[in-house]
Amino acid sequence: GEAYRQMAAVREIEAFGTSVTAPMVDVTDLAAMEGLSGMLAALPPLRGVVHAAAHIGAGRVPELTLDDVSRMLRPKVTGTWVLERVTAAYELDFFVAFSSTAGVFGATDLAHYAAANVFVDAFAQARRAAGRPVVSISWGTWEKIRGSDEQQRLIDRGGLKIMPAARTLNAFTQLRGAKAAHLVFAEIDWRTL
Repeated sequence: GEAYRQMAAVREIEAFGTSVTAPMVDVTDLAAMEGLSGMLAALPPLRGVVHAAAHIGAGRVPELTLDDVSRMLRPKVTGTWVLERVTAAYELDFFVAFSSTAGVFGATDLAHYAAANVFVDAFAQARRAAGRPVVSISWGTWEKIRGSDEQQRLIDRGGLKIMPAARTLNAFTQLRGAKAAHLVFAEIDWRTL
């Protein structure tokens, strides 16, 4: 299952001589993240952050509840703020925030998701303006997306093409040190979009 795939991925990374520690911490929980930061003090210096947390859930704007919007915003907005706060003392080589093309082009039934991602993009602009490393990458549709057939149909109707996982991972390694604060990486059917 999923746990087996995750362990296999960790073992593959460790085969390169890297040590992997995978604590289970809610990125929106400031106290827990500060505790994690304390644990990091015993390890080699933290050199980078990849913030890829998200909540996915579709809904038409008139039908969205406050709870729907809050669940969507927490990982992106609160999580980004918490990561910024707990890593402020570190001299990072990179800070990569995963964003989405939903915030750039819009997306049917994902206005709250678009808003969450626009926050991440604006955060990157502010952090870069302060002279700190950051890039927010607005990703298109990855091959390994988790979603229903209906969500996939909505994506297809919106003009985004599915990108192979190998291509997106290769792009990530190249883009994480970008000089721009915000980038878009997507395969797009421009006529449909």
